[in-house]
Amino acid sequence: MRGFLAGTSTEPSRAPRLARWLDGWRQRAGDNPWGTIMVFLTPALLVYLAFTAYPVGRTFYNSVHIIKPRGDDVYVGLDNFVALLTSDATFLKAVGNTMIWAGVAPFLDVGIGLLLALA
Repeated sequence: MRGFLAGTSTEPSRAPRLARWLDGWRQRAGDNPWGTIMVFLTPALLVYLAFTAYPVGRTFYNSVHIIKPRGDDVYVGLDNFVALLTSDATFLKAVGNTMIWAGVAPFLDVGIGLLLALA
């Protein structure tokens, strides 16, 4: 090992072979940047899938099943949605309040903003 570090080794150096391989790789890549793009994009896509797409899919799965305490799943289809929309007064009141808020709040925000801009 001492000879390799000192540059007096009798073994052929690996550095030129690595340099030739890298040069060949760069030439093959040429003007096509997709390899580099995918190297940087793949980790971001995996994080996105782990923290966004999976929870959305799992939430939909849970919405069409009844999950029992011991982990048993019973498929109920859209029965959960039908029960929510037809017999849950609290949910319907919350939807009504949300619609009122969504209709009134933008006018208040813009109106107060215009008044402050004129002041």
